[in-house]
Amino acid sequence: MQDLFKSIVKEDKHSRIYRSIRDDDHQLPIKMMILEAFSSFENIDGNFIEQFQTTGFDARLFELYVWMCIKESGFNIDRSYKYPDFLVSKGIQKFAIEVTTATGGLPVDEKFITSPDDVDPFVSRDIYSDEFQRYMSNDVPLMFSSSILSKLRKQYWLTDHCKDIPFIIFIGGFFDDMASIYSSWPLISVLFGIEHANNEIGLPYGKFIESHDKSGVKIPSGVFNMPTDDWTDMKHVSAVAFSNGGTTAKFRRMGWYKGYYKTYNETIRSGICVNKSGTVPIEFEYSLSEPPVREKWNDEVILIKNPNALHPLPDKLFNAYSKVFIDDNGILQLTVPRDNMGVISSNTMVYGSNDIEITNPNIGRITKAEFDSYKRCSRSNSGLKEVNWFKSISGQKIGVLCMKEGISINFVYRVFTKGDGVAYKYCVESGEINNEGDAVDRLVEEMGGLTLS
Repeated sequence: MQDLFKSIVKEDKHSRIYRSIRDDDHQLPIKMMILEAFSSFENIDGNFIEQFQTTGFDARLFELYVWMCIKESGFNIDRSYKYPDFLVSKGIQKFAIEVTTATGGLPVDEKFITSPDDVDPFVSRDIYSDEFQRYMSNDVPLMFSSSILSKLRKQYWLTDHCKDIPFIIFIGGFFDDMASIYSSWPLISVLFGIEHANNEIGLPYGKFIESHDKSGVKIPSGVFNMPTDDWTDMKHVSAVAFSNGGTTAKFRRMGWYKGYYKTYNETIRSGICVNKSGTVPIEFEYSLSEPPVREKWNDEVILIKNPNALHPLPDKLFNAYSKVFIDDNGILQLTVPRDNMGVISSNTMVYGSNDIEITNPNIGRITKAEFDSYKRCSRSNSGLKEVNWFKSISGQKIGVLCMKEGISINFVYRVFTKGDGVAYKYCVESGEINNEGDAVDRLVEEMGGLTLS
């Protein structure tokens, strides 16, 4: 398997985000999770790695994300055909998936920000301005519809392997610096011809619309209903799957859960989610060390079903997905699985990082995942939080630094020595040390190396 982070192009061709993930140890959860996803990915496209490293990072990462979603659902995946991206089956049911991204949108524009000096788009973007609301009601739906229309023109359903089976277009938005936190509503509006509105007492409802106005040009809405000749092939699309989760933030969280980090950092996820007992979304915030539910790859996926599809999707195959559909009374409905928070949008923040350098060549840092993979006998970790993990170059010793929180913060280390078999035996535990640097210094010395500089 090729390494996505082994350069195949000149250094000056690499995208900024690719270089950051490749070189910055703080991005290790993202990098390791990407490598794990790619290790099982059937790469039939000869330019995948080149695009991932250069101008197509977002699109290729989103494709890896969809791959992980499909795998998590337990589907069988056939990649023997170059197009569409995935031929998927479970039992006798078969369907096709084509992945795309909506791009070409908004640069950082002062008319949408509250302070030109504030570089954080999550803080500075004025989402309540009239200009921004028009952008979300007109420009964003157009970008989604343009990407979908480009896929319709491929007419994949005419190929022998896609005839008479459901066809799904899986789409993500990457058209501006905040696209990853936008909800599915701009896409839903252009698919069904319905947009968010509030009545005279402020309650939200779905308002029917006929078009979106892009710089004075009317763009038809409700493409599921095929309003123009350009959209007559939409009947071949059984559903459009949307997700704003196919980003580095998702790979960071999924990598964090697996222990793909060498230094523990408090990682917080916050945002808004569906209110299952009301109409107004609710805010949430939690630490990844104490998530309210087990996060899954499919959590952010919303399956938007085409009411006019020639080949409707069998519902039983998609119980893990949130769904948007028109019910028997013509009402637009959203359903969210019981074990799914129904996240609408979120932000992931990492707090604290103490990367104390080790100059001793005999001792190296390892990830929590690697440390956990070794069989060992250990005392209880009650009241202690593991923060760093170590291994001797010879492989004879492993060590862990723990933090004890109370009135003051102290550190305790443990060292394990490899026994006659494969297991590491408990060797030594330190007393409490009130300085992290000193604790690491003494741990390294205990493991048989020299002291730190």
